[in-house]
This record gives sequence, C-alpha cells and structure tokens, in this order.
Amino acid sequence: MTLPFGNGREAGNGLGVTFRDSKRLPVHGWYPYVEGFSAQYVTDALLRFDSRPKNIYDPFGGAGTAQVAASHVGLPSFYAEINPFMRFVAETKVSSAAWAQQHLLVWEKAAGKYLEEVAPQRLRKAARSVDLAGYHAAFPNRDFFEEQHLRELLAAVRLAEEIAGRRQHVKNLLLLACAANTVKSSHMTRRADLRRRRPDEYKTRMVDVSQFISSTVSSYLQDIRTLSTPLGSSAYISSDARSIPDSVAESIDLAITSPPYLNGTNYFRNTKLELWLLGFISSESDLGPFRQQAICAGINNVSAVRGEPRFFPFVEKVASKLDEVAYDQRIPKMVRHYCSDMHAVLQQTYRALRPGGHFLLDIGDSCFCGVHVPTDNFITSLAQDVGFECIAKNLLAERYSKDSTQLTQVELVFRKPTSMNCRRNPAATGLREKIRQFGASLPYKEPPYTKRNWGHPLHSLCSYQGKLKPAIAHWLVNIFVPQGGSVLDPLGGVGTIPFEASSSGRFAVSVDKNRFAATVASAKLRPPRLEDACRSITELGNLIAETRTSDEDYAAAEFGLNARVVDYYHPDTLAEVLKARKLFLSRSDWPDDMIFLWASLLHILHGNRPYALSRTSHPITPLNPSGAFEYRPLLGRLKQRVETA
Repeated sequence: MTLPFGNGREAGNGLGVTFRDSKRLPVHGWYPYVEGFSAQYVTDALLRFDSRPKNIYDPFGGAGTAQVAASHVGLPSFYAEINPFMRFVAETKVSSAAWAQQHLLVWEKAAGKYLEEVAPQRLRKAARSVDLAGYHAAFPNRDFFEEQHLRELLAAVRLAEEIAGRRQHVKNLLLLACAANTVKSSHMTRRADLRRRRPDEYKTRMVDVSQFISSTVSSYLQDIRTLSTPLGSSAYISSDARSIPDSVAESIDLAITSPPYLNGTNYFRNTKLELWLLGFISSESDLGPFRQQAICAGINNVSAVRGEPRFFPFVEKVASKLDEVAYDQRIPKMVRHYCSDMHAVLQQTYRALRPGGHFLLDIGDSCFCGVHVPTDNFITSLAQDVGFECIAKNLLAERYSKDSTQLTQVELVFRKPTSMNCRRNPAATGLREKIRQFGASLPYKEPPYTKRNWGHPLHSLCSYQGKLKPAIAHWLVNIFVPQGGSVLDPLGGVGTIPFEASSSGRFAVSVDKNRFAATVASAKLRPPRLEDACRSITELGNLIAETRTSDEDYAAAEFGLNARVVDYYHPDTLAEVLKARKLFLSRSDWPDDMIFLWASLLHILHGNRPYALSRTSHPITPLNPSGAFEYRPLLGRLKQRVETA
C-alpha cells in the first residue's frame, strides 16, 4: 500500500531525522549514537494526539531516546533491544540517572573521587599494570588503539569498578563515560559504519583519554543537577521485538521507533569495541549469534538458520528483480527476511497497544543495484495486514544513496482500531466463534473500509457485474485464513477474494468458467511490471497490424442485446476491436503481460468515460449507445488504461 505524503512536515526540518539535536541535550547526549533519532521528535509526538499517552513503547530501544524523553516528562516506558550494550546505555540514561537524581550527594562524592583517580598523572600510573591479554585474545593482530591509549581506557574501567563497589548505578554511570569515549580514543571512527580513520582524519586529532573521560563525567554531573522533575521509569521487556511477554498485551498507549533501516548496516559490528570493553563479548566471533537473532537488515544477517521467510507478493515483485541483478544473492534474501521480520514486529506491537493506540515509525527507503526498494510502502502494507489503520505518511527528509539515487525518510503513523478486531481476538479460536464475532462487528463497515475506493487499485482493473467489495474480501481472508494458509474460490469471478488473499501472504486459487472473469482474475494475480506491459502494447500493435478480419468476424459483430456490437464503434475502431478479439481467441496460453493487456482492454470496450472505445454507454452493462461515431484508437486508449491501472 502506498500512502500519499502528508502536509504536516516539510523536508529537511530536522524532526525525527537524526540523533544530531540529541547530542546537545541533557542525558540524551551521554553516548554518541549514529543510528539514533531526534529527542525533540519524540517529545513532540507525546503531545501530538488529543489524548496524551500514559506510557510509551519502543520496539527497538537503541540508545534510549524514546525512553529518556518519556522519563523527562514523568511517563513510564517499555522497550525491546537485542544489543546488550545498547540496553546498558538506555538503562543507565533512565534508571541510573533517576537514582543519581535521588541520591545526588552520594553520586557527586563518587564522581568526584573518580575524577581525582583519572587525572592524567594518576591514570598513566594505573595504566602501567593493565593486562592486555584479553584484548589480544579478542582482536588478534588488530591495532584498533595506540597501546598507551588502550591501557588508559582499561585502567579507567577498572577504577570505575573499584570506586563504585556494590553501588550498581554509580558503576553504570562511570562505565558509560568510559564507553562513550572508546571510539574517540581509538584509530577508528563511526560514520554509517565503524571504520578505520583515513590519513586526513588524523591531522588535527589529539587523543587524551583522561581529558575525554573527565569531561564526560563532569557533563553527567551537570546534567543530573539540572534534572528537576521526578523521572519516569523504564522497563526492558524483551531482547526480540518479534516476541514480547503477554503481560504487556493491550497496555501501551503509544509506540514509537526508528527500526533498523534496510541498508546493510551491521549494528553489532558498530558497537563491538564497547561490547568488548564492558565484557558483553570476549571475541569478535561472539557477534555472530546476535546477527542471527536480530532483524535481518544487512547481508551479514542472512543465514540458513533463519529458515524460510513469509511470502508477500508486493515484496516478491522487488526481490525477484534483485534476484536478477544483485551482485550478492544475499541482497534479495535480506529484503525478503527483513519484511518477514518486520511483519512479526508489527504483529507484536499491535498486540501491545490498547485499542485506539498509535504507532509511529521513522523509516527510509533503499536502493540496491539500481533497484528501488520502497521499504516505507512495504511496512505500510504489512501494517495493514496486521490490522493497523494507516493514518498518515509524513516526509521528514530527502537523502541520497551511494549511487546518487534520491531517497526519502518518512514518518508512518498507524492506529489500532477501537472496534472489535476479530482476527486479533485470542478468544476467537473456533470457526463458529469467528463467524459470530464477524457477524456482530461487521468490521468492513468501519472506516476506512467503508470508502468506495478502499483497497488496491488493481481491484478496479476491469468493471464487472456483481463484484464483491474488496473490504469484505479483506476481512473474510484475514479472519478465517491463517497467515501462510490457502484459499480456493470455486466461483472466483474477477478474483477479488484470491487477490486479497495473495496480497496478504496466502496461497490463492481462483476458478471461473467465464473466460472474461478468469482473464481479469489472472491479470490481477500475476500483474507484469509497467515497462513490460508497455513493451507488450507495441507487440500487440504489430500483431493487430498483421491480422486480417473476415466476413465471419464482422458477422459476429451483428450480435447484440441492447444494441448490436457494430452500433457501439466507429468503423475503424470496430476493425481494431475485431482484430484484437480474433487474436485473443486464437490461443489460451498467453503470457502474463498479454493477459494483463486483455483484461485492460475488456475494461475500455464500452462505457461513459473518455477512455472508452465505444460511443457513450454504461461501463458495466452495455446499454444502447448514444453520441457520435468517433474514431478512438485502440492502442492509444489501451496504453492510457495500463499506465493508470
């Protein structure tokens, strides 16, 4: 599903775009996080809706931006996060900050003692006795640091543990100050990824571990002194946003997150130095299990242990293109698994929200090997499948890929309906109960499903008498057919039910004796790419030019109920229609792109719109035509229809 851009935000306004503004804010800037998003954006979101949320949930807690923003206005928060170091950062910025606020004198005394011990001369002395065996075992033959800088950093960690003793929150705050300066003290730099500094990035660089850490601890002291209101609590609920505990079901008012972008970033490699420094890993090989368990957002996340991803037709259209052109076959697999993983995240977030709760996502699209991957549209369609109402899509920023392809960063706004959602009700386990609940709630009569044009545009590929409303088909499929299940419609018509089933990840079969209906259903279920369809129009034009009509063809045009076929068309248009008819009937195994053309042609055969080939009639029932006999070129009108389908 593609949502139009809203007018609520302008490109480049900075809201929700980066962590940049957060670096200057108290507590938020305690750890430099490239992948973080804007604290002001979260604060604004808390005030956006008529009913102020009483709590929030971030499925990808990261550095704790959402949790800290909620805490500073007194709201409790919940979060999921797989990276143990990032969990440590978030917990320290909320829980340890709150403790330090309440025990300010204890914290100030411990911090003061620590600042004395990490003064330059004392830190250099402490560094002499540091054992580097653990570093060399973890990173053999890797010179991430100058030896003296590494010794001082490790000495600062040891001093933090000694001074804190059993006071866990003091320990957390001092260790975070060390971790926040790890990359800054190394030969590495963190941009989109952690990488070695280039020679030109060393020119004005001065490493002073003592000064770095002392400055950070001093800023922590100042920030905690400025905290005036009681801080809200934060609770870690899961390492995996695809599986959250039952205790939070329907308890969350607002979910807000910036999920991993589908951009190949290795989120664990980016923090490997901090993970090692604080003891979360003992070697680089320990990163493997994290990558396998995380959302599949990079090619290094692709692994055979993940099994098969869920199938979504709209994802497959893009992934199949990548199958053909990708230099690394992990790229299309990454796209498929990412969408499968995000579907599970959306399901669990839906379960966590109260009816009427909102879910805000900051997400961007991607481009691989020249193939555009509309991640925002994928997530919108996945959210709709889960049961969310798709409220808005707001442009946050315009950006560019490595090959200069223009991309966008957007905010997606979803809402959990307040009316009964049968498919999500755990009590509706039996078929009879589901039928009863469906009849009682009639969810297709709730906005936005009541809109005349609700649903995918392909539902309107061709007019047809007695067609089922797509919204009804949508709810029938999603209530009565399990995800990954199968649907058979023995009287499929133009494929409304099979198309909805296929679009939501089910396997669908449509059967209809009427060749007209079966052609339209086939076109919906296997639509070609626009460029392939347009190329086929040229081929069709060549075939029509080579086709010769006979007296028998014109005799068939004498058929009619309200009027004869010949009464509907200008003679030249009639000739083209008869040739197309002759071609269509000449074989039953047309390829998908030609079937799509036939279905599109059936739609424009008659009607009262400018695209119709006939004189003025009715688009569904071919009533007796009126108006002038005007030549209307078949190929030109067909091309217009295909481009708008």
